[in-house]
Order: sequence, then C-alpha cells, then structure tokens
Amino acid sequence: MKKVWVAIFCGLLLCSCLALFGGCGQAERSNEEQNKEQNEQETAKSSVGLQFAANGNGTCDVTGIGTCQDSAIIIPAESPAGDIVVCIDERAFYNCTTITSITMPDSVRSIDANAFYGCKRLLSVSIPDSVTTIGSSAFQNCEKLSSVTFGSGVTRVGSSAFQGCTGLTGVYITDLAHWCQMFSSGNEYSNPLRYAHNLYVNNELATTISIPTGVTSIGQYAFLGGTKISKIIISNGVTRISNEAFSGCTNLYDINIPSSVTSIGSKAFLNCTALKNIIIPNSVTSIAQGAFSGCRLTKITTPCLWKTRFGLADVFGRIFGDLDELAQEYPVPTTLTEVVLTSGSEIGGFYNCPSIRSIQLPSSATSIGEQAFNFMNFTSITIPNSVTSIGNNAFAYCDLTSVTIPNSVTSIGDKAFYGCTGLTRITYKGTKAQWNAISKGSSWNNNTGNYTVYCTDGNISI
Repeated sequence: MKKVWVAIFCGLLLCSCLALFGGCGQAERSNEEQNKEQNEQETAKSSVGLQFAANGNGTCDVTGIGTCQDSAIIIPAESPAGDIVVCIDERAFYNCTTITSITMPDSVRSIDANAFYGCKRLLSVSIPDSVTTIGSSAFQNCEKLSSVTFGSGVTRVGSSAFQGCTGLTGVYITDLAHWCQMFSSGNEYSNPLRYAHNLYVNNELATTISIPTGVTSIGQYAFLGGTKISKIIISNGVTRISNEAFSGCTNLYDINIPSSVTSIGSKAFLNCTALKNIIIPNSVTSIAQGAFSGCRLTKITTPCLWKTRFGLADVFGRIFGDLDELAQEYPVPTTLTEVVLTSGSEIGGFYNCPSIRSIQLPSSATSIGEQAFNFMNFTSITIPNSVTSIGNNAFAYCDLTSVTIPNSVTSIGDKAFYGCTGLTRITYKGTKAQWNAISKGSSWNNNTGNYTVYCTDGNISI
C-alpha cells in the first residue's frame, strides 16, 4: 500500500512540473505571438502604396501618394525599406482631393512647401511634436479643414501655409512661447487663426493671453484674427510688439504694455475696435505707421515721439494709418478725445486732430514745436513750467479760449496763436515786466479774440 501512495505522489509531482514548465513555455510563446501580432497591426494600420525617397542615411521622405487608395492616410514611421520617415516632401499630396485625414508619425521633422496643397476634403490635422517647420502653402486651399493642432516643436510656418482654409474653426496649441514667434518669416496667411478665430491653449478657449516669461518679442501675425481674445498680459522682458501681432483682435479691450517694450510695429493693433484706452510706456521709442489703424480709441497715454508737421513724416496721426494724399491728413479716429503725453522734450506733430478735446503736456517738455497743434479743437491748455519756447504757428487756428504760460517761456514764435478767435484769457505765471520781456514773433496774436493777460502783479488787456 505504501508503494502505491508513493507512486501516486510521484505522479502528481510529475504532472505539476509538466504543468508548470509547460505553462511557462506557453506564456512565453503568447508574448512572442502578441508582439508579432502588434507589429503586424501597426503595419496593417499604415497606408500601403505611398512613395518614399531614401536620403542615404537611414532616413527617408514621403514623396507622393503613389498607388495608395486610402482616404484616411496613415504615414508609417518607417518605409518598406526600413528607413525612418523624417519629412513630408514638397507637393507630396498636392491636390489629393480624396484625403479626409492624415496621421503623421513622431519621426517627421518637417512638412515641406505645398505638401498638402489643395486637399479639399481634409478635415483636420494634428502636427506631431517632432515637426519643427511647416513650409509655404503647405495646407493652402484645404477648404474643409476645420481644426489644426500644433505640436510643441513647431518654430516656423512659411508664407500662405493656411491660405484659403476658410473652413477653420479652431487652432489648438500647448506652447505659447513658440507660438509668439512661429509666423515671423511668413505672411498673414501663415497663421490659421486668421480664419479659425478661436485659439485653444491646452484645450481651453483663450480669452485672456498671458505672454510667458522669457519671450522677448511678440512676432508678426502671432494673434492675428483672434476675435475671442479680450485681454493681453505681456510679461516684462518683451521688447517688441511686431507687425500685425494683434491685428483683427476685435474683442480686445484690455492690454498692458510693460516698460521693457521699446517698439510697436506696423498695424500691430489693426482693427482692435473694442480697445478704447491704451497706455504706452516711456520706454517706447518707436511706433510704426498704422500701429492703431482702425481702432476706436477714446484716450491714449504715450510718450511724445512727434515733433513737427513738416513733410508729414513725423506726426502723431501716422500711427492711425496711411496719409490721405488729397486732404493731406491722417485718419485720426473721431472717437479720440483725450491725449496724455508722458515724456518728450520737443512737443509737436498734432496737426489737424480735430477730435481731441483735451491734451496734457509732460513736465519734461522744453519746447512746443512749429505747427504743433494747428487746427485743434481743445479750448484750454496748460504749458508746463519746463517749456522755454513756443514755436511758429504752434496753436494757429485752435479753438482755445484760455491758455496758461509759465514764466520759463522766453520766446513765442510767429503766428503762434494766429486765428484763435475765441481766446479771451492768457494766464501768465510771471510779472507784467517778464511778460513784456518775452520775445514775440510778428503776428503771434493776429486774429485772436479780445483777451486779457493775467500776470502775478496785474493784468494786461489787449
């Protein structure tokens, strides 16, 4: 009986060992089969029949659709020859009107010019993080393209990359710092936001944009067409707001410009019609022509960067658009009623700005330039104590009724107040003798009203 039990025990032990080692072998075979199946699935997922061109270094470019019949194109990470796919070549899918979607592997570094030009049925595109450049006209005339997702690696988008993509409704990004410079070498059609209007940052619709620390320039066209953007917070360290950076941001009403900014480019705020008040810091030394074209500003606080009217090349009105050659004037908005000047020594360049009713001069001013405020409609002005001279025609044909002049003024130019027919009061912060000692040009007060000069020791009636 004992021998029987021993035999049974040995049999059970043998079965257990067989089951154990047999099971391990089976598990190993299952893993191998699973990996093989996964590879086969990946291969099966990729579109078949695409054309590739080897670069001779283990990489290759996709050069065409070849014999592929897929409408949903899936580009493999490797070509059939085993080369890594790094580029969607120029005109690779040019006018492939059957394509509805495109999937690119993370190995792709560039999408070349005209790569997907005229893919009229393409609905959406997601650009992997590995892509750094998108060539000119890469997606031009993809009329049904509704959304574009940019990977964090894209640093340059060529001219007209998204021109004619009229079906766009959303642009999705994760990296605002890259976005600020992405279109600097392109044109207004480089940025898909021109058509989409809705910018999503980390999948949230961006109504407030905070420019990240470390960004030194907001590149041209960066937020062009972003109609849902209402507030911009610019980090200290940004030195330039480039051409058309915020063009067409029609709901933008609040923006801070830090003291690090030194220049504002042409049409930077073109048609930002909700923007009513802008404060430009004294650090700004250049505001390009048309920077605020199409805006409906009511108040602007700015350093005085304008001096005289001569040549119409250096006047305040230039920041609002192109010169009207017939009228010889710039399109200063009729809504603008208040100007506060915060710095500048020679003040001028406000020729024919009839809507402005109030202007505040800076304490740094030393002179009022020739024709500085011709044909202005404000009724009173106080000249700072730092001013020593008032130029020829400085206030000619203004609607002035009163003016305050400090005793620091030593000269008043020819026709300085010519045609100020409503002038009734000059408040002079000095004595009658000091007033009489001021050098005054011929006709400085011709065609003015019957005014009185109120001095510290008495009055002089004219």
